[in-house]
Amino acid sequence: MRYIGSDAIVYPPHDVNITLCETLGLTSLAINTLMLLPYIIPSSDPNSTLVPSDPDSHPGYHFPSRTILWRNGHFPDYRNDQTLWATRDSLHRREIDFPQLTVYETAMSTYTAIPKSAIPLSILPSRKPGLAIILDTSDGRLTVLDTQSFGSADPLIRNLDWENIPTQYRVGTYYYGYEVFARSAKEFLRELTISTALLWTGYLPGSVRTDAQYTPEVSPPKWEDWISDLYREYGWPSEEEISDRCYKHYHKSKEEGKLCEVEIARRCLMGRGFDVAMKEMRKKVEARYMRDWYYPVPRDTEVIKKLKEKGRLTAEQIAFAESDEPPIVRGLEG
Repeated sequence: MRYIGSDAIVYPPHDVNITLCETLGLTSLAINTLMLLPYIIPSSDPNSTLVPSDPDSHPGYHFPSRTILWRNGHFPDYRNDQTLWATRDSLHRREIDFPQLTVYETAMSTYTAIPKSAIPLSILPSRKPGLAIILDTSDGRLTVLDTQSFGSADPLIRNLDWENIPTQYRVGTYYYGYEVFARSAKEFLRELTISTALLWTGYLPGSVRTDAQYTPEVSPPKWEDWISDLYREYGWPSEEEISDRCYKHYHKSKEEGKLCEVEIARRCLMGRGFDVAMKEMRKKVEARYMRDWYYPVPRDTEVIKKLKEKGRLTAEQIAFAESDEPPIVRGLEG
C-alpha cells in the first residue's frame, strides 16, 4: 500500500558513522545490526521532514510518507547522523526530561530513554501521536512504544491482563523509566505483515486504536471499513503497471524529454482511482459530520440556525442539513 520502487531501496554495505554510534554508547551488536539493515533512499522532496534532502540521491518512486512503517512511525535511515541522534529519543520526550536550554547533543549523549542495545525500527518524525517499534539486539525482541502512554503498546500484549502477563513477555527491561513487555521480533513482524495484508483494523494508514479500552462505537463512522473497501477495489500499482499506463499516457512528453521517469510515475500515482475515491469519500463524510467526525450534522432547524450564525458549518454541511436526505441515526448502532 506504500509502493516503493526497487531502485529506492539500498542494501548493505552501508557507510554508518561508527564514531557517533560509539559516542552514543551503542553496543557492538546494535552497531552491526544498523549496518545490515536495508534502507530507503531519502526523497529529494523538499517537504520531507524525516531526513535532510539529498539532491544527488535517486528518489525512485519514493515520496516522504512512504517511509511510514506503522501508525505514524517512519523507518529510519541510520546512514544519517541526525537520525542516529534522534533515535535515542524515539518519542521526543527529551523536552520533558531536560531543561529547555540543554544542548541537544549533550542531552542525547547521556539520555537513557532506551537501552544501548536497542535500535528503533520506526520513529516519530516530530512530537505527534504515533507508535515506535524498538528492537533490542541483545535478545532479538521487539517492544512498541506509544507517545500517548507508557509501557508496551503491542496490541497482543496491551490486550492481556497486565497483572498476569505470561513469563515469555516479561523481560525486565526499562524504557523511559518504565518496565516494558516484549516478544520475539520474528513473531511480531510476521503478525504485522499478515495483519496489514489482511487490512485488519489498526493496521491501515490512519488506523484507529485496537487496545481493549478502545470503544469502536464512538470512532469516526465506519472509516476503516470504507478505507479497506478502497484498497480492495483499487489496490496499489506495481512497477509494471506504472510502466504500462504511464509511459503510454505521457509517451510524447517523454520522447521530448519534458518529463523524467520519476515525474511520470508521480503523476500517475497521484491521479489513480484510489486517490480520487479517497477525496470523494472524505468530502462526503465532511459534509455529513461535524469537524471531529464523531457527531452527525444536526437537522433541527433552530440548531442549524445557531451553528450557521457562529460559522460552524461549511456550505456543504448546510446543504446537507437543509436537504431532504434522511438524517443519520445517532447511537451505538447508528
